[in-house]
Amino acid sequence: MNYILMIIEMLVAIFFIILFYKKEKQDKMYLYIIIAYILSIVMSVKNIEIKTLEIPLGIILTTSIYLVSNLLVQKKGPESTKKLTKLLLLVGICIIPIIILTSSIISTNPDNITNTYSLMFISKLRIALVTAIVPFLILQLNTGLYYQLKREKNNILLNSIITITIIYFIDATIFSLLSFIFVIPITDIFVTIAIIYAIKIVMGIITIPILYIMQKNEK
Repeated sequence: MNYILMIIEMLVAIFFIILFYKKEKQDKMYLYIIIAYILSIVMSVKNIEIKTLEIPLGIILTTSIYLVSNLLVQKKGPESTKKLTKLLLLVGICIIPIIILTSSIISTNPDNITNTYSLMFISKLRIALVTAIVPFLILQLNTGLYYQLKREKNNILLNSIITITIIYFIDATIFSLLSFIFVIPITDIFVTIAIIYAIKIVMGIITIPILYIMQKNEK
């Protein structure tokens, strides 16, 4: 069931990438990224269990953000990431305080649904904050590497494969360390890094050919 939920989330993310692209081309892909960013933070409080370890579902949507950012860099260059970073920063400034405030709202009625919602965020607050913050760093690394590869050899498939292989490992490592250090044993953190990296690579392998075909058909 865990794997089914993960696959469904991947397919839904890919579906909406295609939908936004077909409807509005690159200009409105920024909207998809903003929506995916917000939903990734919300989904970070929901986990699937793999190898007895809890893996946040939000990692699927952050992965889709990096994939779409490559598409924007391919068409518009590194300036697209500057615009994207400013937009996400604005959204982050708005949503992070809301997450913190939400986790502090506890009703005196123990059966109140607000308590369940707040306790969910309290227990996962660290992961939610890491999910909100890490994309800012990774986007810069992702764009820098992808654009450099694009300048040297403008091969969309090859550039994308090299980028995701390197960047997703960095992303999985930073995310896992910030989310779970001092919370779970270090050996489990290494396993978590490997699992998250594998999930991100699968997402990339599924999505990159689709993005490649869409760009080719546009020409």
